[in-house]
Amino acid sequence: MKKLFPSSKTITHFFIIFPLLIIAVSIAYYLIIFLPEKEKFRQEIEKEKVSIERESQNKNDEQFQTCISDAKTEFKRLLELNSKPDPQPDYPDARLWKDDEAKNYVLDRYQTAEELCVKKYK
Repeated sequence: MKKLFPSSKTITHFFIIFPLLIIAVSIAYYLIIFLPEKEKFRQEIEKEKVSIERESQNKNDEQFQTCISDAKTEFKRLLELNSKPDPQPDYPDARLWKDDEAKNYVLDRYQTAEELCVKKYK
């Protein structure tokens, strides 16, 4: 007479081998597919982060240079208003301050503007 059901030994082997096979396939997937993709994704994020930081630093440097340039322009404008030409043979563009109070005001204002630029952008 033919058996309709497999032997208990065969069923026991199936219930031992099948879970081990599933575990082996899961480990292989993790090691061969998941980990390399995860590492590639991490590297892409790191590159993007570095790129964003570099762009931010470049923008910050440009803003700092613009701020310093504006401070120098303001200094030159105030120098023109608070001094008079005093050409010298070696320095034809030399200027002479009208008074010490104006000189101190302009220099303090320029120094304050420079310090503000440094605090804001560096």
